Amino acid sequence: MKSTKTLVLILRVLGWLSIAGGIIFLILAVISPVTIYFKLIFFLLQSIPGFLGGLIFLSLACGLSREERWAWYFGVLVFSLSLILATINIIKGQFLYFFGVIINIILLSELIPEREIFIKQPKEKISQWFRKPCFIVVLVGILLLCLNVGILTYLGFNLSKEIREGLGETISANEYIQKAETEIAEIKKSLEEGNTAEITQHTIKAVEYGILATDLEPNNPEIWFRRGNIYWEIKDIVQDAGEWALKCYERALELDPDNQLYRQKVEEAKLYRQKMEELTK
Repeated sequence: MKSTKTLVLILRVLGWLSIAGGIIFLILAVISPVTIYFKLIFFLLQSIPGFLGGLIFLSLACGLSREERWAWYFGVLVFSLSLILATINIIKGQFLYFFGVIINIILLSELIPEREIFIKQPKEKISQWFRKPCFIVVLVGILLLCLNVGILTYLGFNLSKEIREGLGETISANEYIQKAETEIAEIKKSLEEGNTAEITQHTIKAVEYGILATDLEPNNPEIWFRRGNIYWEIKDIVQDAGEWALKCYERALELDPDNQLYRQKVEEAKLYRQKMEELTK
């Protein structure tokens, strides 16, 4: 009986903490500058498990405190499923779920030894459980959580890289450089088609992506070299881009002094700067 009281206390604490977490995600959804529609949806969907999980914990605590048979069965079910999911996430490399494993093991270790207390209660038809508000909350909560997980999984597989970037997922320096190189290809295409309206937009993006790449890996000579190539490609349409390219090539050579390609590009960029200076005299 003492174990049951401890379990009820733990569940109530976890319930209110889960609801607090749901409130935090909801606030983030409201105050975040939503430039991408899916960003708002994502934060809202992240807040739902907090609210539902909190209600499930509090309702289980209510049923267990009254020694209702359904609460023991559903408690074992909920904690076992949570333990399995947490373990799967750890296998995937998400080690923060280690705490989830520990919590669910503790909950099961507190609940399972109390089986006799609940089994001895007068038998009820399952239909009678549906007359109990706490049981309804737990059942509906579990179903809604499953639906929520399905929606989040669907969004995770179908959002484009740009949307995932807006949701805060990490993009590597190499991916940023690839984005910049894609923008350069679009610039060349626009020049061939005589579509000058889009050139400025693509140029700005190419420059921004190049900066983001070297910010992520400031000691990677290849990233600096490729950023230099980005500037080199736009030197005829952006003032000082040739000088920017030279600085990037020099930084790449500084990081990798034995690279002959980097040295060659530094010399080429210096000759270009000299030529430009002569033309402006």
